[in-house]
Amino acid sequence: VSPAAGTHKIADGKPFVIHAQDRVNNTNREHVTGWTLMGPKQNLSGTGNTATVTMNGDATLTWHYDTEYLLTTRSVGDGIVSVPTGWQEAGAAIAIQAQPDSGASFVRWLGDIEGASIDGPKISFAMDRPRGPVTAQFSGSQTVYTVKVNSVHSNVSPAPATLIYEENDQVTFTASEIVDGQTRHLPTGYTYVPGTGEPVTGLGTSVSLSITTDLEFTWNWKTQHYVDISATGPGAVNPGAGWYDAGAGVVISAAADPHAEFTGWTGNLSGGGENNNQLSIPSLDAPFGPASAGFAMEQY
Repeated sequence: VSPAAGTHKIADGKPFVIHAQDRVNNTNREHVTGWTLMGPKQNLSGTGNTATVTMNGDATLTWHYDTEYLLTTRSVGDGIVSVPTGWQEAGAAIAIQAQPDSGASFVRWLGDIEGASIDGPKISFAMDRPRGPVTAQFSGSQTVYTVKVNSVHSNVSPAPATLIYEENDQVTFTASEIVDGQTRHLPTGYTYVPGTGEPVTGLGTSVSLSITTDLEFTWNWKTQHYVDISATGPGAVNPGAGWYDAGAGVVISAAADPHAEFTGWTGNLSGGGENNNQLSIPSLDAPFGPASAGFAMEQY
């Protein structure tokens, strides 16, 4: 927003421009809907993301936003859908009509349709999350293929579902990490099986494929927990704080600086075992800590 959030000195009676931008995070958007400027001597409001206002005494400028989700729609075969791809207000009731071309017919709805109500060529659902692609399949001369997307976590695009694509469609599969406090889930790669062929594996969080056969695409994940470990006093711990694979064994050693000594482990040591200057976590099944290795200078 401009002026930035905070307190500003603006001359009384001076016009100035206010402006705000939408905040977009992948398939989520905070959309600017308007503003209010309220004070003892004025009460102004407006729609949109830009305006020119004039100060009349102290006042508070507030921007208003609506949460929106991205709806992705598509059609394969000879026909169209009544609602194009675009942003929809969170919670909105959406109804999409499949409209076949002359001489064609509607076949079925496919894709991200979990929780939807289907009545022939009409599909209805609430925008309680980003959704798509919602695909209408029509009869036609174009060759189409089925793509099944599998994932144990939802931060993937296209979303887990059975999808339909026309021959030679270019599809980009993406996945992103999920952080839940001190636990995170990381995509480690993917495996896809083209038709009756051999499985193909790859690393990374994005890959584009040209669809020339039926395809089953699966995202692979691993879970990590955060180990919150530190040193207090003249010494260090190795390895230090950070993310470690779930189920892994972790051994942390405490090393005192010259002319210092290790005094003990303190903090939340649940899940770990002490052996002098070593702290062992046999299996990291949850976030660990916070814990600390204590050190003190030697006394003479």
